[in-house]
Amino acid sequence: MEQGLAAAEAPHAVVVIRLASSPAPGPAEVIGEAMLELLRRRVQPGLLQMARPDHGVLLVPVASADDDRQAVAAAGEASAALARGLRSKPHGGDVRVITGIGDPQPQLAGAHHSYREALLAAKVAAAVPAEGDLVRWRDLGAFRVLVQVPPGDDVGSSCVDPRLLQLLGCDDDLAGTVETYLDLGGDAKRTAEQLRLHRATLYYRLAKAARLTGADLHNGNDRLALHLGFKLARLNGSYPPPGSRCLEPPIS
Repeated sequence: MEQGLAAAEAPHAVVVIRLASSPAPGPAEVIGEAMLELLRRRVQPGLLQMARPDHGVLLVPVASADDDRQAVAAAGEASAALARGLRSKPHGGDVRVITGIGDPQPQLAGAHHSYREALLAAKVAAAVPAEGDLVRWRDLGAFRVLVQVPPGDDVGSSCVDPRLLQLLGCDDDLAGTVETYLDLGGDAKRTAEQLRLHRATLYYRLAKAARLTGADLHNGNDRLALHLGFKLARLNGSYPPPGSRCLEPPIS
């Protein structure tokens, strides 16, 4: 940086590229090769790259603190380079390549903030495939808070609403139906269409979930607690659950 490789007063964003899971040769080798390919191709003026043991880092000069288009383009180039490298490895072609993009910082001194955001965005991309393979920190909404909840053995009991645990121990269809219903803002018509369910089947599943959890799906606070719990459970790896099933309590 002191040698003029990066302008201290210029805005920069950080991109983190990683694998959702490790291929047979290990992530360090393929990530290092992808970073070298970017260096050889000089995909963008002023771009700096570094390979860490489990992820690659790109420091990308951007037009302004409100414009991360150069970072998005660099993320696409890096992702393509890593995907090409993976295809040459045993079973590597089946591994997802994910990228996280931190918010641009007005000066280089703030790049560490963008780096942290990019790491967290990539973590969300790995844990929640529905968010896509390229995730920008600025687009993460509630995940910006949830991904910063400290991991640990007590997360399930202290941060996830205990009523949700009743669902996560049941069959995948029931939990998935409730999550989709919450994702769609409680819109029964859209939920039934997306899940390709008869409306009566949807209402049956929602009623069953309400009996199992004791939660009122028409109550905003209960819906918020369950919805956030689903997302946190995905991040900490406890959802989707194993294929175990639970018993429905009798109707009183």
